[in-house]
Amino acid sequence: MGKRMIVTVALLAAIVSVSVFCFVGCSKQPMAIVNGQKITRAEFLDRLESAQGKQVLSDLILRALIEDAFEKSGLTLTDEKVEAKIAEAKSSAPDEAAWQQYLESRGMDEAEFREFVTFSLKVQQLATKNVDASEEKLKEFYEQNKEHFARPELVDLSEIVVSNKAEADKLVAQLAQNPESFGDLARQHSLSPTRERSGRRGDVPIQQMTPVTVREVVRTLNIGEISKPVEIQENWYILKLEGHKDAHQPSYEEIQEQVKEAYMQQHATSEQELVKEITKTGQVNIVDPKYYELNEFFRPAPSETLPKFGAGDESQTKPAEVKKKPDSEKSEPNDAGTAPATDAAKPAAAGDSTKEAEKTYKEPAATQD
Repeated sequence: MGKRMIVTVALLAAIVSVSVFCFVGCSKQPMAIVNGQKITRAEFLDRLESAQGKQVLSDLILRALIEDAFEKSGLTLTDEKVEAKIAEAKSSAPDEAAWQQYLESRGMDEAEFREFVTFSLKVQQLATKNVDASEEKLKEFYEQNKEHFARPELVDLSEIVVSNKAEADKLVAQLAQNPESFGDLARQHSLSPTRERSGRRGDVPIQQMTPVTVREVVRTLNIGEISKPVEIQENWYILKLEGHKDAHQPSYEEIQEQVKEAYMQQHATSEQELVKEITKTGQVNIVDPKYYELNEFFRPAPSETLPKFGAGDESQTKPAEVKKKPDSEKSEPNDAGTAPATDAAKPAAAGDSTKEAEKTYKEPAATQD
């Protein structure tokens, strides 16, 4: 429903990558030794800069332009809003271990994720600063998109997946004696990636649950109940229903802030237009010869009309003709090697729009039964 914002985890990763160039004192330290031959930090950083330096510098420049634009815009961002977004993202993970695993998969810690969210919100506010979000328009938007705000039926499921029935039967017998050991047994025996989260899948719409056979079994369980072993795709599943939420259609009053956020995102300035708006007035001077060509991308747009230098002189009052470069000499700002990456994609990920920073824990869909 919403348009994609500029910020991606790749941008933050780029900043981290650039920072390592500062440690020149360690340039001779080996990063690896291969059959007695050292690969030094200097060699590593040279190769890293050669491969990603242009992209990283572009991202850093764009970030600086956006930060400056936000500061000059008069917009504000409170700590409370940042905390709320972080809490929203964390709530999508079933537990703290799953959340930490998510951060690790994106190469971030808590502090870096906070920086990511803060910058994301600044971009979002810049892109929506001119959007008319009157009560009348928000209510009309809600009525037109009710189905998108409806909460589907959700189930919170834990699972243990093993390769044979004998092992599954043995585990079920242990669970009959001690149901509270489900998480421990999942970590020890399960073949599913959810083993790292004690078998928890977290809240998932039941209609999206895979394999399909799992849905059928889940519908027969009460909360806290553990299933008998079920054979699915040559593996054996033991399922436990941790929680259940009925489908719900919230009223506008219940989710007014959510409606506003979705409306603002849908009507936000596109990332291309936002970048164009910010760069056309930016003063960027790239002095390193290796990256000088990036000046072309960040050069402010020329004025629509040129000044008059003398009265009564027809040749002076007409706008000067601007000589265009041949197509072969034009810069190509969409070239991934020269232009800033305004959309990478996405943590894992990381991974969609500002929603990548907001939502973003998801279990990869399993193969359909």
